[in-house]
Amino acid sequence: MDFMPTKGTEYLIILAYLAALVPFWLLLSRLGAGPSPARAVQAVARRVAGSSWFELPRGFHFHRGHTWARPENGSLLVGMDDFAQRLLGAPDELILPEVGARLTSGGPGWTARIDGKDVELLSPVEGVVEEVNPAVRSAPDTVARDPYGEGWLLKLKTEQPRRALKNLMPYDLAREW
Repeated sequence: MDFMPTKGTEYLIILAYLAALVPFWLLLSRLGAGPSPARAVQAVARRVAGSSWFELPRGFHFHRGHTWARPENGSLLVGMDDFAQRLLGAPDELILPEVGARLTSGGPGWTARIDGKDVELLSPVEGVVEEVNPAVRSAPDTVARDPYGEGWLLKLKTEQPRRALKNLMPYDLAREW
């Protein structure tokens, strides 16, 4: 049985459909009949940013990898932002570096194990792990309940905490992003 002529006909129909659709879509976009894909994405982003879907508090500095840092007594507290934990869900386990480990900005920070899958999150700043939050070791879902308070993960010692924050987004920039 020769099925190639049938396939050829199907391909011609698909090509004819696309050949008719593309000029029609271009005409509609020039007339302004519908939103461009870029405008649609921007509209959704504005709705999400303006909603209470996730929390973005003042006084924190945010990394694009959905982690944060906040100065505290000459050190930096770091954690996972609310957006990340809402996307990923509450972790079953957090695999955190040991005290004394050196982290680099944008390098591997810690791992969240969620439903048996590991998600590696990036360290927002460079520093040496000074302390690990014991509350999140024993109850990892603390990150989901209070990501910016009790859900902090690590305290890092850096030589220049203010300088380390310069590569992160302050509240206003993070809100726009």
